[in-house]
Amino acid sequence: MTSKLQVDNLEGRTTKGSITVTGECSGSSTNLQQGLCKAWTIYQGSASTPAPLGSLNVASITDNSAGNHSANFTNNMNDVNYAVANAAITNHCGDNDHYTNYSMITTSDNSHSQADCTRVNHAVFGDLA
Repeated sequence: MTSKLQVDNLEGRTTKGSITVTGECSGSSTNLQQGLCKAWTIYQGSASTPAPLGSLNVASITDNSAGNHSANFTNNMNDVNYAVANAAITNHCGDNDHYTNYSMITTSDNSHSQADCTRVNHAVFGDLA
């Protein structure tokens, strides 16, 4: 028999904004909010006006120069101490400066010169403001 839990809101019983979840193997636990991706986007870096093809908490992409873009958050991060994971098709992709309202993404070609690329994936993990 299967069960189904339907809720619109989850909140911790002892601490409203904190829910602990048991880990997969060792019985250790993790904080649910800390483990969630807070912003992500997929966009075409080579487009004349880059725009999210899909996103969560990313309002727009700013084209700063060749191979240099900013993912502008809908809801700001709490501080600049967040983690970023990037990937790009056919190019190298890196993390650049962090700001509370956007994060910068750089892409480069195989000779490590900054260059736009076809598709960029960008994910942000940390605390929302």
